[in-house]
Amino acid sequence: MLNVASLSALTPVPGLALYAATKAAVLSYATSAQGDLRHAGLPVRVRALCPDVVGTRMVTARAADPGAALLFGGPKPMDEDAVARARMALMDSRQIFRVMPRCRRQAGG
Repeated sequence: MLNVASLSALTPVPGLALYAATKAAVLSYATSAQGDLRHAGLPVRVRALCPDVVGTRMVTARAADPGAALLFGGPKPMDEDAVARARMALMDSRQIFRVMPRCRRQAGG
């Protein structure tokens, strides 16, 4: 099972506290569920991907919205295909969650 959280699950997000809290809950669920499944000896994998801003239509449609300035305050939004590839790689790994990019200074993921 793959859950898509957000980099917001791990960092303060001024003005988007509720959003960040829900993403933190997704990450906590994934890590806790994986522990429960492992403890029960069940071969089910639970993973969480925590990407930074992704260049989806939902995001790019808000580029001119002053209320969405935080979305565009860092590197350019990440490529959807790169995030999809990371999702598949995460499912094949032993890693329970992955932050993407590893460092926010890495423009474009």
